[in-house]
Amino acid sequence: ASVDAIVGPGGEMAKVVADARGRLQVEDVYYENLEAPLRDHWPGLLKVCINPPKIPHGGWRATLTVWRLILAGSFRPWYAYAGWADILATLRARRRYARVVAAGDRDAGFAGLFRAGGVDFHALLRPRLLEMLPGMLAAAHFHARVAERFVRRENVGRVLSVESFSNLGRCLAAALHRHGGCLWGIQGGIISPRRVTNIGFFAAALGGRRELLADAFFAWGPAYRQVLESFGLPAERIHVMGFNRAKPRADAAPPRRGTRRVVYIAGGNALVCPYLMTLDEDLHTLRVLAASLPADTELLVRIHPRHRAEDFRAATAGLPGVRLLGDGEMSLAACLAGANCIVGKASTVLLEAAHAGHPVLVVNLAGT
Repeated sequence: ASVDAIVGPGGEMAKVVADARGRLQVEDVYYENLEAPLRDHWPGLLKVCINPPKIPHGGWRATLTVWRLILAGSFRPWYAYAGWADILATLRARRRYARVVAAGDRDAGFAGLFRAGGVDFHALLRPRLLEMLPGMLAAAHFHARVAERFVRRENVGRVLSVESFSNLGRCLAAALHRHGGCLWGIQGGIISPRRVTNIGFFAAALGGRRELLADAFFAWGPAYRQVLESFGLPAERIHVMGFNRAKPRADAAPPRRGTRRVVYIAGGNALVCPYLMTLDEDLHTLRVLAASLPADTELLVRIHPRHRAEDFRAATAGLPGVRLLGDGEMSLAACLAGANCIVGKASTVLLEAAHAGHPVLVVNLAGT
């Protein structure tokens, strides 16, 4: 019989939890409220992480914990299905693509892709393009080989993945379809109707190659269904499942007597969409917010797991009433529960807060 699997990003977006039998499991925040029921419904469910889960406080103990999780079968590393030949081929491809991207300066058509409203953004984005594009293009070849080996070796028949529209997801869909399997995609974050923000969802660019698409995609709501249909995803493949990342309102210690509490949520757009938003923009918004609040207000700053705490610590130094939440210092549910208002620019946490009935203020929107 074929195997069912979940493929997730892992890393900072994963957490280690104990199941009903006390066994340690690795779960991604994207599949919140889903993984435990799926393990019950799909016996023998295989969990694969692209990156090993980040264990708080790091060090050799964290490395040992990751290996214990692997040996116990809590998850399989995606890169365990790669060989040295794959890695060497990827390095060669990266060098080749780096030369091609660098030569784009001499291609008026390529540079013209970054011109809008009479403003030329190519010079501004060129360093980021040189840094990101070669690796992204080379990774497509790498993931294609790994996906084929993963599907064949594990006899995988069905995969659920938040990565269904990434390079990896395309490769996974192709490998599964070659062997009679299927890919189910699931919404993991905000999907904007702006094509430049979510180009991976623009199915029309695939030229009708449906073997690269997920067989089913589970969206949070009907508005996202409409966006995906406008991007060319077949309507019969889109299913509205509701918002799986909803959290119950938690009991939390209230602010100090006579003090109001505002929580600022720093999103991850600056990390994955640098052409839409920069870290400086996020920090500027935070400083203006801190300066505008009454003196009896406590401002908690909850950073994205992929942000460097040092950047925010330096930006908020000397600002009264500002408290930067460290890794694991306060759960998200408790953080939201004690707040009078939640403020942010672009983050799924803002949706989670609004869904739980908390007052939410969204500023500047940041492209999404």
